[in-house]
Amino acid sequence: MTEQNLPESKRPTADMAQKQAIQYAQDLARVYKAERAKREELEIANQTLGAIFSATPDGLVVLDDELIVRQANPAFADWVEIPVDAILNQPLADVFQAQPLISAIKRLAADERAPADVEFTVSQPAKRAFQTNIVRLHSKTLDGWIVVLHDQTKQKQLENQKSEFVSIAAHELRTPLVPIIASSELLQFALDDVVDEEQREILGDIQEGGQR
Repeated sequence: MTEQNLPESKRPTADMAQKQAIQYAQDLARVYKAERAKREELEIANQTLGAIFSATPDGLVVLDDELIVRQANPAFADWVEIPVDAILNQPLADVFQAQPLISAIKRLAADERAPADVEFTVSQPAKRAFQTNIVRLHSKTLDGWIVVLHDQTKQKQLENQKSEFVSIAAHELRTPLVPIIASSELLQFALDDVVDEEQREILGDIQEGGQR
């Protein structure tokens, strides 16, 4: 039934139409404000993520399924000594000589239960040690990988220095102790019939302390 066929009492009046228009406008205003608030929140989140991506000391690389670099942060660019713009859209293998990392990604692609962490060392352009976390990426625009690289070069250097120090210290301690132990053993053997029990015990303590 059309509006013209409705009884006059049921036809919308001008006041009703105006109220409906005002209500519709108010609803549109609320929707617009809500959408604008969401856009502002998304913009703040994007700016925050962008700041973290740029400022973090860890290397961050976003790869597609063909292991082409789609995004890279300044830390990674500094390590490979290539500007970020020159890294983008390049195969990872061409900008970062890290075959263990590439192999780990391929293992994950074949089996999601494979280890997502890998440690490796690169020699070019400078020798560095890395510990890497690999995360699968699924989005509407990109399927690929997020790679987080932790530079462990200084930590490895400290560990090597500590090991070297302990080795040197042990050698320096052992050097003077060898003749002391040998001399006490010789004395104990040569004077076994001469020394008394207290002296024999002292010689034994010398050997035991030197060995310890």
